Amino acid sequence: DLQFVFKGGTSLILLVEKPQRFSIDIDINTEESKEKLLNILKTICSNDLFKRFEENKRMDRGIPKAHFKFFYDSVISGRENYILLDVLFDKHSYPEVIETPIKSFWIDTDDNITKVNTPSIASILGDKLTVFAPNTTGIKYKVGKSMEIMKQLFDIGRLFDHFEDMEVVATSFDNIAKNELEYRKSADTTDDVLRDIIDTSLTVSRFPGGTKFDSPELLELINGLKRFKAFPIDFAFRADDAILSAAKAAYLAEKILNKDFTKIENFSNNVKYNEPDFTDNYKHLKKLKKRKIEAYYYWCKVFEELPFLKESK
Repeated sequence: DLQFVFKGGTSLILLVEKPQRFSIDIDINTEESKEKLLNILKTICSNDLFKRFEENKRMDRGIPKAHFKFFYDSVISGRENYILLDVLFDKHSYPEVIETPIKSFWIDTDDNITKVNTPSIASILGDKLTVFAPNTTGIKYKVGKSMEIMKQLFDIGRLFDHFEDMEVVATSFDNIAKNELEYRKSADTTDDVLRDIIDTSLTVSRFPGGTKFDSPELLELINGLKRFKAFPIDFAFRADDAILSAAKAAYLAEKILNKDFTKIENFSNNVKYNEPDFTDNYKHLKKLKKRKIEAYYYWCKVFEELPFLKESK
């Protein structure tokens, strides 16, 4: 048997009752050796489900990862297709790992339900935050992966509405961010990663662009949103939705930065909050009050608690 923990989009399909984004990639964490894994993969491919597998070698910059393609004949297209397995050979850093049944809106199962190890919703949310930091621990700009950045933002927005324990989110973020910085031999700190998340969220807050403030990063993220639109199920993820998800990401980052593990103050029409004076580079946030008031609310929470934002004009 292989001891592992599911992670990434694979976990979301099982953890969220009605997932709105389907992921065909499988992500796992394992402390087992690559040799043992290869032997198990050979056994899996000895049945009739998969025809073969092959390693998809990439440059992972010191991260102990491996990638495998499992090939099968699709009954839908009639052509050969593959599923990608991403493996991180390291001890998982999740503060909470739970047994989750393989039962989902998209999976046809019988009464004999198998359970697998996955991070809790709060744990995977902390993980996702580290990936939405393109200048530090996340998916980088200028490598043709802007759509992948938007996938992470979409997931953060969904998970925000389902998690309960802020301290678990913070611990998960801190553990994984430290690991990622170490893999990269980076001099950045976890606080730098959190500021990166807030900066990236501010960039998204300028969607859909078309002004003198259109940075190369903004244009890249807008392109990523356009390419991502085909992926959500029964949900149109538009510019305003991305803006809201980014505001949620910034709010989480602010709370972790301030070591504030109190319960999230979710938006409601009756909630009372302070409205900061959004000046200079942040004037565009004022427009969110009419355009997307929930996003405006979360940005008000961020600016209320982070003086350095008010000072950087």
